[in-house]
Amino acid sequence: KDGRIKYVEEQGETKYNSSGKPILSTGTVLDITEKKLAEQELTKLSTAVTQSPSVIAITDTDGKLEYVNPRFTEITGYTPQEAIGQNLRILKSGEQSAEMYKELWEAISAGKTWRGEFHNKKKSGELYWEGASISPVMDAKGNITHYLKVAENISLRKQAELALQENIMMKTNFVSNVSHELRTPMASILGYAGTILRDKNMDSETRMEFTRIIYDEGQRLTRLIENVLDISRMEAGSVNYTLHPMSLEMVLHEVLEIHQPMAKKKQVALMSDIREDLPLINGDNDAMNQLAVNLISNAIKFTDPEGEVRVSLYGDKDFISLEVTDTGLGIPEEDLPNIFDKFYRVEREKREDQGTGIGLSIVKEIVDKHAGKIEVQSQVGQGTTFKFSIPVLGDG
Repeated sequence: KDGRIKYVEEQGETKYNSSGKPILSTGTVLDITEKKLAEQELTKLSTAVTQSPSVIAITDTDGKLEYVNPRFTEITGYTPQEAIGQNLRILKSGEQSAEMYKELWEAISAGKTWRGEFHNKKKSGELYWEGASISPVMDAKGNITHYLKVAENISLRKQAELALQENIMMKTNFVSNVSHELRTPMASILGYAGTILRDKNMDSETRMEFTRIIYDEGQRLTRLIENVLDISRMEAGSVNYTLHPMSLEMVLHEVLEIHQPMAKKKQVALMSDIREDLPLINGDNDAMNQLAVNLISNAIKFTDPEGEVRVSLYGDKDFISLEVTDTGLGIPEEDLPNIFDKFYRVEREKREDQGTGIGLSIVKEIVDKHAGKIEVQSQVGQGTTFKFSIPVLGDG
């Protein structure tokens, strides 16, 4: 009467006389609205569980699986036939402490919901991270009959968090190291300049030597500041290169001339083998200069006295290549894949000249922007060779 829809179940019966004529019909109408609505609700819940983007699993009170949804299979690799009847321990990787599992069972056995993260193992053996919520399911009397687990694969998030933490740590180390690198030449500049100012009777030879040291330290400071500014611009994506036809020979001769005093002071032989009349490249002059400066100064820096640094420039019809080879400390094999990463440093015990972790990342950026390629070969205690190649200028 009021317009509501009711679900009913009807039954009817007709009685007939001896001649077959119907004489009486009886029937019952049963209101099954609540039952039908409950069935619809169950269907919705079942569909939601089945199609859920989350892993949903139901276990008995011992942790034995009784139900898993399709997402469970998608993430873990276990089909329902393989999983049901197994204990959830099939996902344990051994990467987490027994204490964590003890806390989990204490919580859910007490009727509480546990939330946390698992480092689980798939059927294939691959490890993955899972953020999970495990809750007890109780009957009408409050007794725990099952446990319900709802979980998400958070591997990508964990990787991002780890990468962020590593980046923060590297930047923290970078700032600390740059502070040290800035203070060292500044202390030398101020110390020698102060001595010159205080000693009015200093002989000309000593004054010239101190002035040269101030100049060298000033150059070192300038290079460091330029590198810091460059890496900041790279982080902001605001580095622009002006490409034009240019000769790498000219750049290299200038850089070698600047670095000869540095090599001489450290008693390192700086030698060169530069082929003349090489093809031009399409490059940014300042960037190529910085690239050569970083590689050559690094080679001298990490080569002990009496060592050698050899700079070679050669080419073919496709590429111009620059090689910088030293007889220095070398780079451990485990560090080689990361040396071009921003802020990554090779830790060297008992050495003041640790580096800032930005020079080689700048080199890689410059080479990439010039459509080139860079290679490195190194052996600890034997030395290192850096080689970069830039395409020659085409006919067009």
